[in-house]
Amino acid sequence: MNDLQSDATLESSNRSVHYLLAALLSLLTSQVSTISHTDKPPENRGSQIEQAFRVLLQRHFKTWKQPAQYAAELAITVAHLNDTVKGLTGYSVSSHIQQRSMLEAKRLLYTTSLSVKEISYQVGYEEPVYFGKLFRKTTGLTPLAFRKQFRD
Repeated sequence: MNDLQSDATLESSNRSVHYLLAALLSLLTSQVSTISHTDKPPENRGSQIEQAFRVLLQRHFKTWKQPAQYAAELAITVAHLNDTVKGLTGYSVSSHIQQRSMLEAKRLLYTTSLSVKEISYQVGYEEPVYFGKLFRKTTGLTPLAFRKQFRD
């Protein structure tokens, strides 16, 4: 193998490691955030709502895709949940749900040989075409392009 091929292979490997570490750090951050917030009482009601939402999201992101499901569990309106979460994090409830689902999809694309259709079902999307469009919208790549770029 010549030097150019070696450099390209090394660069591809470095990128893959970088993205895997970024995904791992994101997962760890959400876990640490959950742990650190449960050790001390939140300062106000908004923080309590946001933290409870994060716990529910971690447990139910594969099956609960609608903000109304989280709001109902928290016994508040969807508008109040969204206003609170967006005010504290800068992102809507729907955005958090999508981002968590896409993070899991990236993990599965990288670590398994499941088809895109199977991954779509695994992360809670019954329409693989919709899943593919959402994945591309949030990551800039199709699921297969993501797998090819970061696994090969």
